[in-house]
Amino acid sequence: MLTKTVLKNIILDQKIHLKLPKRYVKRDLEEKLTYATSRQIVVITGLRRVGKSTLMLKLKEKLGGDYYLNFDDERLLEFTVKDFQTLYEAFLELFGEQDTFYFDEIQNVPDWERFIRRLYDYGKKVYITGSNAKLLSPELGTHLTGRYLQYELFPFSFKEFLSFKGANISPSSLDTTTKINLIKLTLEYLENGGIPEFLAARNRDILKLLYENILYRDIATRFDITNTAALRELGRYVLSNFATEVSFNKLKHLLGVKSHVTVAKYFQYFQDAYLAFLVPRFAYSVKTQSLSAKKLYTIDTGLSQIAGFNFSNNLGRALENLVFLNLRRQAKEIYYFRSNGVECDFVTREGTRILEVIQVTAELSNDNRKRELDGMLAALTEFDLSTGLIVTLEQEEELEVSEKVIKVVPIYKWLLEHQS
Repeated sequence: MLTKTVLKNIILDQKIHLKLPKRYVKRDLEEKLTYATSRQIVVITGLRRVGKSTLMLKLKEKLGGDYYLNFDDERLLEFTVKDFQTLYEAFLELFGEQDTFYFDEIQNVPDWERFIRRLYDYGKKVYITGSNAKLLSPELGTHLTGRYLQYELFPFSFKEFLSFKGANISPSSLDTTTKINLIKLTLEYLENGGIPEFLAARNRDILKLLYENILYRDIATRFDITNTAALRELGRYVLSNFATEVSFNKLKHLLGVKSHVTVAKYFQYFQDAYLAFLVPRFAYSVKTQSLSAKKLYTIDTGLSQIAGFNFSNNLGRALENLVFLNLRRQAKEIYYFRSNGVECDFVTREGTRILEVIQVTAELSNDNRKRELDGMLAALTEFDLSTGLIVTLEQEEELEVSEKVIKVVPIYKWLLEHQS
């Protein structure tokens, strides 16, 4: 067990270094968290280095309090659930009685939820962050069910990226010069992604270190994976093949593993760590849906630089990934659609109701117009919708085809108008 003196030293040492970055960008999530003042525990999950700790510090600055500890600290490797009481006493002796607690990367402590439940029962307000989507797994639910609000933080959205670049643009005033600038910024955003630290330093080693930490600390170590060569190969595949269909059976040969079940398990680890996402094909039958191929998307196109991804030849896929991420930020239920040899990239659903269908292409041209429209019309007909959307890099028009209205919009405009 850690002594109170050791914990006090760590608390004070971390306190000295708690500083917001000079170029702090207000996050889209900030307002929601600021007003989450009910008794519920607030849980913020997301990829490493997307700004969870920075957001936590901003909340701490707004709401006050000194009870803060970041568990992603090598001095806390031996911290166990039994040390929480000593930590509580250290906080009391250092700062006196306070009602708000802030804990970063708390998933590093097994059984942490037991102490958090006690704080909740004491009437304390608790904010926690974690780098795993299953921070609140079914097992933990027995202790915290109905007592928490969970939010996901992603790399910079396009709106946040524009703020980082100092480009405050309103979608209602897009003159020609602004549009040209927005196209340039969109291409820059697609290539570099939205990891705040990388955008500030433009040092690729930051992305490499982030990637290594996800693979080995968040996945291999956490899930006791010994075949790290297969894990690394799958990571390279994810970064290079987003916005494509994935076959677990085919990948088992590429990775050199015996079963497609192992591949599926690895992909689940990647999803839990927020590195990759799998989107199912829409089907009314759950069995058909589960047996159909999934489409793969990645958390950040900038990370794909590590795998040498060439954006100039794959602009359409990068745009599609960007559209997926924006839909995911809005917590929408996402599918892709395929029927009779035609495909529509995205279908979103709420309950039993289909909300929208979206097609993505870098450019709607003579070469691909029929294919894109056929997929869109098939989806609109299937779901009895009158309006569909095609997202492109810069085109904007409205089409009437087979009594359906299809709006073609540039991605920058769609992102500015449809970001939460």
